[in-house]
Amino acid sequence: MIEIERGSANVYADLEIGNAEEMHVKAGLVRATADTIEQTGMTLAHAANILGLSDPELSELLRGLFRDISEETLIENLNRLTQDARDQGDERTSQSAPLTEAGRMLRVRRQRAIDQGMPLQSVDAILAEVREGRVEVGDDQDRH
Repeated sequence: MIEIERGSANVYADLEIGNAEEMHVKAGLVRATADTIEQTGMTLAHAANILGLSDPELSELLRGLFRDISEETLIENLNRLTQDARDQGDERTSQSAPLTEAGRMLRVRRQRAIDQGMPLQSVDAILAEVREGRVEVGDDQDRH
């Protein structure tokens, strides 16, 4: 019989890969980048041009080859793609509309936190917590 062990939310930590938290954050940013490209209907060639990458470089990034790319660069890439979509007048990218399902879920959770009087943290504070592994995962009431 095969024994199955439940993993954590971080596959990199489960596989004992160095810099697991950093890689987990980077993977999320790359996923958000891929979602943005897909949901705005942007071609890979156009996205690569915006990011100053060749088509093969962007393809490698989206396939998971991002170990040597900094979090800051991945955040900048995502911001560039989002801004380009806004500049093109894509209604899905208005300042108030999240681009991805993950973004929509985060918006709901953020509003819930605000309604409960919880203080909001800066991006730097959130990234610091993720890097330190202190993020607590609560009941995920938004998933069905």
